[in-house]
Amino acid sequence: MRSYFSACFSLFLIAITFTGSAFGQCVADFDFGDVSFGVSPDPVLGENFDSGVVGQEYIDVLHILIPTLASDVDENYPPTLPIDSVELIDVVLTDTITLMVYSPEELGLEVVCNNNGDSPQPCMFMGGTQYCASIQGTPTIPGIYRIDLNVLGWLTIAVPFSAAFVFSNFSLSVCNPDDIQENDCDCDGNVMDAISVCGGDCAEDVDSDGICDDEDDCIGALDTCGVCNGPGAVFDCGCYNIPDGDCDCDGNVFDQCGVCGGGGGSCYGCNVPSACNYDPSATIDDGSCDYISCAGCTTPAACNYDPSATIDDGSCEFICNGC
Repeated sequence: MRSYFSACFSLFLIAITFTGSAFGQCVADFDFGDVSFGVSPDPVLGENFDSGVVGQEYIDVLHILIPTLASDVDENYPPTLPIDSVELIDVVLTDTITLMVYSPEELGLEVVCNNNGDSPQPCMFMGGTQYCASIQGTPTIPGIYRIDLNVLGWLTIAVPFSAAFVFSNFSLSVCNPDDIQENDCDCDGNVMDAISVCGGDCAEDVDSDGICDDEDDCIGALDTCGVCNGPGAVFDCGCYNIPDGDCDCDGNVFDQCGVCGGGGGSCYGCNVPSACNYDPSATIDDGSCDYISCAGCTTPAACNYDPSATIDDGSCEFICNGC
């Protein structure tokens, strides 16, 4: 039993609620990937709470992923045995130098847990769900504190049962402002990196955009076309030239008549000059040429001269009635 709860509660930090928080609740939105349980920060990886400074507002958030099954953390349990819940009963902070014992309130802090409303007990965490807890406030006493968590875990084998344990996997350092060395940003001797993260590892942020250069997709500025350090909208279509095969920026093409985006009929007609319906603007003969409607006698001296006729059909008469 102890092996299970020891593994399980390395999953999370303090989670006991006090009233009057000025910081609001944390949000359980950490990406744990595809693991079945986890915690961030993780002391197993050398992670811990951020340091605090006496008289300065402080907050740090712990993200918790509670496993669904006991076998997720200890294979000695039956593979289908679910975790009912894990509850934090009490939090004790002990100065590692003086061995003085404090509650969070005595150090000017409060511990606020967010169980998403899954239980009336705010520090009761259900199995198979992600939660978070924050330690926050304004520290009043400097020191390096060991955090002891008094935990009650619940499982059911035939009947529900619980087991109480104490865990001390996390620590919190609080220093006086006078203890922070010049150019340092905290009690641990860290300095601000290039993107103003205390103790961060960003060496350079040339364009001062808050993104470290080794992660920045554009060291400089995006132009109006979204090109890093580009010339801007200087092309035929603003951010690009007219594509090959198109005749404008809207994706149109030339029709058979050479009209951009045309329907293809503007240059069709009769292009034979001798035809009655000759169209001098037609460049493609559509087979509509008419040689009849304008046919007639085109000789002015003829009796049946037709001034509208443009094609002589051989019908001219020169012996007129009555002559």
